[in-house]
Amino acid sequence: MSTLRTIETISAELDALQDRLSLALACGVGIWDWNIKTNQLVWDNNMCALFGVSPYTFSGNLDGFVSCLIPSDASKAISLLEHVIATREPYDYTYRLATRPGVCIHGRGKCYYDTDGTPLRFVGVCIEDIKNCPEYKTKKNHNIQ
Repeated sequence: MSTLRTIETISAELDALQDRLSLALACGVGIWDWNIKTNQLVWDNNMCALFGVSPYTFSGNLDGFVSCLIPSDASKAISLLEHVIATREPYDYTYRLATRPGVCIHGRGKCYYDTDGTPLRFVGVCIEDIKNCPEYKTKKNHNIQ
């Protein structure tokens, strides 16, 4: 296979991946990327909208994320992140927001490590989660009665 043909194939595959990503983002999926060494946390515009913060005022670090959560979920979030980094288990959790009362966000992510096993970055996605939100379940049960 020629080099030009290989480049064309790779380019077509990248275009297809970009199309899939664009569709996911159009559905309100937020993407985050946390550099553990520098504590820089990058959120796309969907993440900011999900968490009810402005992209211009979000601090861009882990404290900024934690400040969006209700206090009891904030402490659980830190413990879970530490656990996932230490055990290499998948990250999968639903948070209640202080910035958008009554709203829950479901996050999934993965930590990446260097060859020595040092955690480098944590990347993931979030969506609004109605079904697993305690506030939603309480409202739903109250409406049924």
